[in-house]
Amino acid sequence: AYTSIHTGYFTVNTGTSFAERVRIDSSGRLLIGATSSAGSAILTVQGLAGNTTEQGILAIRRSSNNGNNAKIGVIEFSGGDNNQAAIIQAVGDNTWGTDDYPGRLEFYTTADGASTPTERLRISSAGDVQISMSGSGFATLFRYGANEDNYIRSGVNGFTAFGDHNGGERMRIDSAGRVIIGSLGSAAQPSSGSADDLVIAGSGNRGITINSTDSSESGIFFADGTSGSAQTEGQVVYFHSTNLMAFATSNSYALKID
Repeated sequence: AYTSIHTGYFTVNTGTSFAERVRIDSSGRLLIGATSSAGSAILTVQGLAGNTTEQGILAIRRSSNNGNNAKIGVIEFSGGDNNQAAIIQAVGDNTWGTDDYPGRLEFYTTADGASTPTERLRISSAGDVQISMSGSGFATLFRYGANEDNYIRSGVNGFTAFGDHNGGERMRIDSAGRVIIGSLGSAAQPSSGSADDLVIAGSGNRGITINSTDSSESGIFFADGTSGSAQTEGQVVYFHSTNLMAFATSNSYALKID
């Protein structure tokens, strides 16, 4: 092996053929497996050991004591003063054993006005994605658009909300499993009762449309069981082919309006 200083660059050569392995070019870029770079990256890793035409691999390893909650590798993003802005780290997600190496990824960012990163997102060894709660009391699970034009949020009190149009909430599933479509204004939850499993709320006219073909039926069924006739004890049915509305109790039509 030998090192060589050339006009404008420095190389390290190894092996029986003294092939070039590492180069520091005239711009101070460190090239491993490559002899040139047109980009601005200060580090370039090209290819595999012994075959630079394959994919580049960067391995970050921990030599021993791997296992539950042990940090395997860390990528840190900092300023020139070493103040951390963000961190990505791989951590052992349970006890390690033979052919058993569970790991998770953790993502940290430093908030405006803060000096240390806080975990924001975690991908567990089971593939579960956890998004950390912010100070506003909810976690934004998905968001599209700079102004939160579309989002899904999960709240500290157990609700899941869906919104669009610059952050306006359009639907919520609360901690009791009730579905609220629209906006309840200042009311955080619908009132308790026997008719609040589905609530359509908001100012102005509100309604539900069941759209079917002109030869089909549209209906609302009232059930007190999960099989047989218990699933259709009460019925409100509209027959589109004859334009007839029918009301049934105990699975028998009691009233028909043509």
